[in-house]
Amino acid sequence: MQSKKNHTKGQRTERQLKDAALEILSEDGYHDLKVTEVAKRAGLSAGVFYIYFKSKDELVSAIFDEWISEGVKDIFREPSSSDPFDAILDANRRYVALLYQRGGLVRALFQILDQLPTARAKWRQSNSAVARKIAAAMERRTPDAVAGESARIFSALAAQAMLDTMLVNALAFDDPDTQDVASNPERFAQALSILWYKLLYGQSPPADKCGEAIDFLPRKN
Repeated sequence: MQSKKNHTKGQRTERQLKDAALEILSEDGYHDLKVTEVAKRAGLSAGVFYIYFKSKDELVSAIFDEWISEGVKDIFREPSSSDPFDAILDANRRYVALLYQRGGLVRALFQILDQLPTARAKWRQSNSAVARKIAAAMERRTPDAVAGESARIFSALAAQAMLDTMLVNALAFDDPDTQDVASNPERFAQALSILWYKLLYGQSPPADKCGEAIDFLPRKN
């Protein structure tokens, strides 16, 4: 039976490999990630790598699973406010902050989704679960905003897709049309939340909650 000490050492070694891979993914992307480089950066041999992971893709899949399980749990945890705009803004702030912290990993994320079917399946499952949670909140908070359940789920998926596309354009591709907003994470989160709220609830949120993105609200007559 493996001792607790050895098990802990094994966990540390696995973490070293994952952290080294994260650094390379952030710097060079998925396509240039190599097992030998991961092992070297972790201060280990390629032979040790293969004790823990069968391949580069197995390592990346394990990292992706961590992103999904930890990220979604934190971002979409139960909101502290019953107000629908507060709940949207709170979740979007956490999501924007998470991806700003990870920087170069944003591009790698979409490369991974393109290359690994297991990652795509996990991503779809996660998005579906989140969309259903958003749809249920829409029905509970404003039942007349969108009539049908499938329309609520579709609207929630569209809102998520908009958020992901804008983040990858701003953070991975440095799209100049996004930089005025994206240069300020709070302004970015507020602007996206206003657009979400309009899409999901058919109205603008109160101006006093959108001070950094007031220009996204209708002009006063």
